[in-house]
Amino acid sequence: MVETISQRLDNIRHSLPRFARLCGAYRGTESVEQSLVAVYRDIIGFCEECFNTLRRKRAILGFQSRLDSAAKRVEESSERVEKDINAALCSLFGPHGAIFNTQQSPNTKHMVWGLKARNDRFFCGQSRENIFDNMSAELLLWAEPRQKSFSLHGFGGVGKSALALEFAHRHQDVFPIILWFNADTPSNLAQSFSGVAQYLIHDQLKGLGAPEVSNDKFRVFNWLRNSEENWLLVYDNVEDIKLVHSNWPDCSKGSVLITSQNPDTAFQPARRGCSVGPMPTGEGAEFLLSLLPAKMRSDADRVFANKISDILDGWSLALTISADVIRNGLWSLKTFERYLRGSSTFDLEKAECTSSGYNKSIRMVWEVAVDGLSLEAKNMFDLCAFYDSDRILEGLITSSITNEHGFSLPSHTEPLTNPNCRFHDTISELRQRSLVEKNEPQFKVHRTLQAVAIKKMTPERRRLVFSIAVGIVASKYPKHLPGQLHMAHLWMDCELYLPHVISLEAKYKASSSSLNPPPPEFAELLYNCSWYLMEKNRIDLAFTLARTGHKLCEDSDGCKLILAGICTVLGALHLDKNETKDAYEYLDKARVLREEEVKNKRLTEFDPRLANSYSDLAASATALERYDEAVKLNYRSIKIRQKKPDIQIQMLSLTYHNLGTSLAKLGKVDDARVALENSLEISKGRNDSSLREHAIANDMRTLYALGNLHLDQGHLSEALSRHEEALKLRLKTLGEKHLMTGSSYHKLGSLHLKQGNFKKARELVEKALRAFDKMPGAFGERARTTYLLSTICRELNDPEAETLKARAGELRKKHNNTEPDLQDTQADYDKLHVPLVAVEPQHWAELVSNPTRDHLNFLRLFIHNDRRLAPTVDRQYPTLMLLLLLFLLSLSTHPALSTSQFPLLHPSSDLNPSFIFTSLHGLLRQTPNTLSPNGFSLVIGIIPASTPLYHARKDSGALPRVDWLSFDAEMSYGIMSGQHGETWLHTFVTTRNVKVLIFDGMSAAIRNGGTMDSQMVFLYGSVPAEASGEPEWSDKPEFERAAALCAWAQEHGVEGYVRMNTGFEVLWCDFTSTNRSLNLVSKLRLPPAATTESLPWANAAGWEWIRSATWHFNAPELRVLPDYCRFFTFYDPAFKSFPSNLITRKASHRLTGVTKADAAAFKALIGESIHSSMPCSGLDWRRVIQDIMDRYGGRIREISHATTMERAREIAFASVMPFLGEPGERERCTCAYTGFLRDEVLAPQERLIKDSVEVVLGRICGVFLEVYLESMGWSGGEGRWN
Repeated sequence: MVETISQRLDNIRHSLPRFARLCGAYRGTESVEQSLVAVYRDIIGFCEECFNTLRRKRAILGFQSRLDSAAKRVEESSERVEKDINAALCSLFGPHGAIFNTQQSPNTKHMVWGLKARNDRFFCGQSRENIFDNMSAELLLWAEPRQKSFSLHGFGGVGKSALALEFAHRHQDVFPIILWFNADTPSNLAQSFSGVAQYLIHDQLKGLGAPEVSNDKFRVFNWLRNSEENWLLVYDNVEDIKLVHSNWPDCSKGSVLITSQNPDTAFQPARRGCSVGPMPTGEGAEFLLSLLPAKMRSDADRVFANKISDILDGWSLALTISADVIRNGLWSLKTFERYLRGSSTFDLEKAECTSSGYNKSIRMVWEVAVDGLSLEAKNMFDLCAFYDSDRILEGLITSSITNEHGFSLPSHTEPLTNPNCRFHDTISELRQRSLVEKNEPQFKVHRTLQAVAIKKMTPERRRLVFSIAVGIVASKYPKHLPGQLHMAHLWMDCELYLPHVISLEAKYKASSSSLNPPPPEFAELLYNCSWYLMEKNRIDLAFTLARTGHKLCEDSDGCKLILAGICTVLGALHLDKNETKDAYEYLDKARVLREEEVKNKRLTEFDPRLANSYSDLAASATALERYDEAVKLNYRSIKIRQKKPDIQIQMLSLTYHNLGTSLAKLGKVDDARVALENSLEISKGRNDSSLREHAIANDMRTLYALGNLHLDQGHLSEALSRHEEALKLRLKTLGEKHLMTGSSYHKLGSLHLKQGNFKKARELVEKALRAFDKMPGAFGERARTTYLLSTICRELNDPEAETLKARAGELRKKHNNTEPDLQDTQADYDKLHVPLVAVEPQHWAELVSNPTRDHLNFLRLFIHNDRRLAPTVDRQYPTLMLLLLLFLLSLSTHPALSTSQFPLLHPSSDLNPSFIFTSLHGLLRQTPNTLSPNGFSLVIGIIPASTPLYHARKDSGALPRVDWLSFDAEMSYGIMSGQHGETWLHTFVTTRNVKVLIFDGMSAAIRNGGTMDSQMVFLYGSVPAEASGEPEWSDKPEFERAAALCAWAQEHGVEGYVRMNTGFEVLWCDFTSTNRSLNLVSKLRLPPAATTESLPWANAAGWEWIRSATWHFNAPELRVLPDYCRFFTFYDPAFKSFPSNLITRKASHRLTGVTKADAAAFKALIGESIHSSMPCSGLDWRRVIQDIMDRYGGRIREISHATTMERAREIAFASVMPFLGEPGERERCTCAYTGFLRDEVLAPQERLIKDSVEVVLGRICGVFLEVYLESMGWSGGEGRWN
């Protein structure tokens, strides 16, 4: 038994350094971090199985199968890491970053992309139902094995997209895959394809057969072609029919739906279609009435609704706006109809209306809607007309600047959560007229309204608003700074504002005559955006923006440096497409422009950008095999970099290396060797440890190149020495199973073969094969190494030689489909080797701007290991991982490790998920917070509108600004009735949803022992020393604390705090506010107890108060709704100063050890969460946790007291029955409530909750499964119940 465990652990121990060197270049890449966490979790789980087995000191039933299963989980999660690294490379560098070819079929999981939320205001009259019938007859026709397609065409604003959206939602059960693409411009369509393609790579749904498929469109289409599920592809708002033709899926399956203003789409490319026109008058009237309050649906109202529908021609968008104007303007239908008939409409030529896609109805209603808007609301709406219609961010329509033209917007410095702020009022104006919609967490505007707004502007106004829109986006968009190598750390912000750059560029090209001259920052914005797109390898879209920027700069004399940058982008893009001549022209133009700026004294002669120009041009010259020119350019780059070597030392070393390789191509071996030696010398001169680490990647390849140079000169011993140095460095840095390590083993094997040392050669080459065998798709490397091994075996007279040679031929065929030839030699197979050029890991993104074929091949084959790269493990695991590594090391050294050492495997930090789980379960419940009275968590919550609240006091005067309320009248009266005199009971009701902050624990109990810890830390950053009678814990400072809490609350739009004592109370922060969230319903005088006029109940008030508290002993207080996306707890491992005593019961925990830094970070997180938009799943975590408690709580108690094996088996079976069958029962049980949740829909705090739920449920499932499987006498997967 011990021998088996030791062998398993030894295997895992050897894999740990590989994970410990993983992916620092991807720090912040969520998928990689999560897969690494999964690996360590599975390793921990494996060690737990070992621990449980060794603790029993005997081989328990089925231990072998459980060890095998746990080891298999480690292996599978390890593979997942490698795949996620591959996905990250693809995301960073496009398909050329892909390492692995998984040869997998596409996954058939449910996938919905880009589909908006269902429209709850959708109206479906008979005319719309007829359209649905036509759509269904084509798109749901399963009998014919062909592709189905349908087009909805008609003017803008008639409801085409709404029909398509409703159809998609109605038939989600029919189409497991739905892709909704915005096809109004080539740029937006390209962005849609790119988004889906990157999602497919991320989720390993490629199904491409090879990573060489570089086009996002073809990647998506290949996946759809190979999918076994029905799919629906929606092209929304098609304006150019040619765009759809060139992006049509070429497969004989699936369904395609188009919405367009072009009627030709009904004939090609779609097979069928129908025109979507305005609603008939009667239907339009019913639609209008459905949007209005029920009291406005009388017969008389219906008459005027018909008249309004007739005036507006049944145009759905016009009717929607009209309904909002009527409802919010408090107009009657009769008054609005009269207003429409008397309003001035725009004089439009019929042709103009037709080409614009809207008629006078839209213009008429738009005029009504904007009439009376404030100046700021008009400015805000005009700005929205130039942005992307679906994703308008708050920051793009707020500003603290009023320019000289009087263009003002609400200030972004006002707290947007303050209902009195100007932004709130302004956006409400627009929303009340349906000019903008809330599209959480952003805003959207109908494209037709955008077109109307732009059409309505005068040329001067249009140019002004466009310039302001460009200025705002340019101020938000990250900038590519001089000398900056890449923008990878800013990619998230780049992607956020990308749709608006695309929209501005498209609107500029559509109306360039009226928007010229554009603002000077427009060209710089296009440059920064195209650079980002180049780094992301989104080539077509980068080309579009860069070419527009190029034309703008060519027409202007004042932006030569921007033009040089754009030329660099265009050169890199052409180089990526192997269009080397075009690349050279653009890069040479960039060089010329920068040299001119040096002459004009606008750029120094030692500027890094000039050195980069020479390096870039050298790369393109190398691609054109113009090695002499490449050498000269590299020398010029080196000359500049040597002037300030401390700033450019990394690139200086790299440039020397590339110079050496170019000289070697020219046969100048001695000069090449000098250049390579200089590269090494520069690296050695780096005393800074971090710089030294950055140099390692370059040093490895430089040593390798030097070894090859010595070999070319016939200096075999020197070559052997250099290659051995390279191997040592690679082993130390990358480990044994790495492509570059394998290449070194191969090279040294071939050198020992030349020396006649055949046994040593065989040993080295076999190690190379072991390295390559772990790399799916590395057929070329495996083929040439296998052929070399066959040659060595032939020298050793080994009969395996011919078998190996045949195997090499098979691998070569897989690599390039070349049939083996009897005349093949080692030289033929060596052509399959991909040379690795010098490049430092931190400069990977730069390769996109300077991508020679060798660079791209390097990116494809550079595996995921690096000594510098520490594991990005979830923060709750560091202590556990340290102990685990010590355990693995000691156990592999001492197989008979005594069981006394095993308790180290259960460190305190592993208990955090349990305490988080119990904190969530106890939230707003009396009993859990009474048993563990000290609180550690805070959560934002809502008290819903129309909730009664109570306040009792001993006088009838006005309430102070800050005071307390209770949810139960019994609590308020019980507190005051025991005091002398009469009691006045105030009853309030909330008039709207009220935002509050909830403290858990018995946080309203003013006493020593820890109940006030969380409030003290929140207010003052620490818990004061406790001494008997110290004033911090008396009643008087309670009012001071309340004032301090409320000062913070008012800054952040919070109106009160919910705390618990015997019952739940609300600390209300402003009874004097004019913007009242509370209405006083009654003010009741109650006589004092023990008097002739006292109430019968008065003497029992205390008991009734306690009774009201019992209502929430185990059931939660439902009059407060926690926002679990904003749940914060000191049990979060991010706050490292707490706790230090987790092995004790929760009731004994204190916050006394929390540092001020952690306290400040905790408080800041809460404040930021209130003002920021974030993803939120909307899952009711309280329900999830309660369901787990209900399902398993009683069974855990019962099984612990079971007296027979039969009863224990019955309980265990009932608990795990839904998850039995195939292997993986524990995983299915663990993720029963959370397996469907994608991280991108979860708030950061929800991920903490999700992890805690899974850890707790995993332990529960593990216990029940172990009892059940052992009681059945089953092992592994054989004999499982199915």
